[in-house]
Amino acid sequence: MQDLPVYTLLYSGIQRTEVTGDFTLPDYLPDVRRILRVSAEARVTSRSMTGERLTVTGDAALTLLYCSEENTVRAFQVSIPFSHSISVAGLDESAFITAKLTAENTSCRLIGPRRCTLRTTPSINVRALAARKTAPDTNALSDAIKEGALYTHTTPVPASCLTYAARDGLRYAEDIPLKNARAASVLRCSCEVCVSECRTAEGSVTLKGTLEVCVLCAVMEDGAIRNKALTCSIPFAETLEDGCIREGDTCEPDITVTAVTPSIVGDGSSIGVDCTVDISCICAQNVTLDIVCDAYLSDRDVAISLEEQTVIRPHKTIIGTIPLTHTVKTDSQARAKALIDASARITQERCEIAGGKIKYQGTAELSMIFENEDGEFVPELSSTPIQFEADAPPVDPAHLYTEADCRPSRLSFRFDESGTAAFDGECSILLTVMEKSKIHLPRCLTTTDEPTFEAPKYPLILCYPQSGESLWDIAKRYHVSPEVLCRANDLDPDTGILTTDASPLLIPIHEQFSLGIT
Repeated sequence: MQDLPVYTLLYSGIQRTEVTGDFTLPDYLPDVRRILRVSAEARVTSRSMTGERLTVTGDAALTLLYCSEENTVRAFQVSIPFSHSISVAGLDESAFITAKLTAENTSCRLIGPRRCTLRTTPSINVRALAARKTAPDTNALSDAIKEGALYTHTTPVPASCLTYAARDGLRYAEDIPLKNARAASVLRCSCEVCVSECRTAEGSVTLKGTLEVCVLCAVMEDGAIRNKALTCSIPFAETLEDGCIREGDTCEPDITVTAVTPSIVGDGSSIGVDCTVDISCICAQNVTLDIVCDAYLSDRDVAISLEEQTVIRPHKTIIGTIPLTHTVKTDSQARAKALIDASARITQERCEIAGGKIKYQGTAELSMIFENEDGEFVPELSSTPIQFEADAPPVDPAHLYTEADCRPSRLSFRFDESGTAAFDGECSILLTVMEKSKIHLPRCLTTTDEPTFEAPKYPLILCYPQSGESLWDIAKRYHVSPEVLCRANDLDPDTGILTTDASPLLIPIHEQFSLGIT
C-alpha cells in the first residue's frame, strides 16, 4: 500500500468581524465639510493554531477622503487591528490554512467637524485542509498476525498529494513620474495583486503578475495646487522551490500585499511606491490511493472501525481577464469640469458550475470624485455588470465547487467637455476548482481473541460461485488468500465479480497444499 495521506476538508466558509473606532483628526488636518469617499483594505498579518482553534489576525487600513472647510481634498488614514477565532474540529499541525480578506460595508459617520466613527467589516474566506493517514492501526492484531496471515481488500480512492511553498516579505518598488508638476502630498495609495501566470516544473512553481498601484496626490501645477490620480503596474515574477512539486501539478496561488508605502521622491518630480508582499501556493498532484475496505485473518474475522471524511481534490486553476469599459454621464446640474479621482471595486454576485461551464457574475462598482465649475468637489457612484465563463472539469457538478478572486487592473479614465467620464481597463480573475467527496477511512482493525473459523478436514473443496459473488467473497468465506485461489484455478489476479456460469473453483484450505498446484 502507498504510504500517502489523503487531504480532508476540515472547514470552508466565510467569517465576518466588524471593526469600528471613534477618531479625532490630527491638528495638521482642517475640519471636514463634506465626505467624498471612505475606503478600506483588509490584510492578514498572521494565522495561528492552538489546539482545534484557528486564529486569523490582521488590520483594516481605512482612508477617509473629504472636502475641507478650505475647499481642498484631504485624506485621513487610520489602521484598525482585528483578530478572529474559529473552532475547527480535527485541526492539527498537518493543516494547510488559506485566508483571503476583503473589506465590506465600509462607512463613516461624522460626529463633528473633527470627529468621526469609521467602520468596516473584514470578510475572511477561510479554508483548512489536513492530512489523514490511509493505513489502519493494526496493533490490536499484532499477536494474531504472528500466528496467521492477514488478508486485506482495498478500493481505489481519488486523492491529492499537497505541497505548500511560500516566501514572505518580498519587496517591490517603483517611481511614478509627474510631468510638468511637482508633488505636494499623497492623499491615498492602494495596491491590487493580479496574477497572470502560475506554472509548475520539477521542484518549483513560478508565479507572474502585476501589482496595480493607484495614487491620489496633490500637485503644484501651473502655479496652483491640483489633485491628480496616478496609476502604474509593477511586474513581479517569483519562483518557489520544493522537491515535492511536479510538472503539471495544479497550483493555487495566494498573494497578499502586507504593506504599501508611498513617498515623495526628491524635488517632487515623482512618487515612490514601496510594496511588501507575501507569496504562497498550494500545489496538488492528483493520485489514486488504495484504501482498506475489508479484512480477515486466516482463522478469524476482523472488524474495521471507519471514520467518514470529506476528501478534497484540486482540479484546476483558471486565470483570465474580463474587459472593463464603462461611460458615466454626469448630472447636468453638477456642471462637472474635471474628474479628480476614480477607483473600482469588484463585488461577486454568483459563481457556479452548470452545463459543463463555470459561470461567474459580478459588479464593478466605480467611485468617482468630480470638480464642478464652482470649484466644489462632488462624489458620484456608478456600476457595470461583468461576467466570465470557462470550461468545467468533466466531473459531476454536485461534487465540484469553485472559488473566485476578481480584481480591477490597468484601469484608466478620461473626461471630456460634455461631462462624460470613460473608463477602460480589465478585471483579473482567478478561479480555483475543487472536487470534494465523502469517503470512509479505516481507523483500526480488531478481532476476537479466539479463532472464529475452523478449517474443514478436507485439504481441497469444490466451490460453485453464486450470482454476483466476487473472488474476494469466496476467499473470505474460506479464510484463504485470493492469491491462492488465483494460483489454484489459473485465474487473472485482477479477477473481480464471477459470473453464474463460471467453472467451479478449487479451494485449497491449507495453503501449504496449494503450493503443489500448477
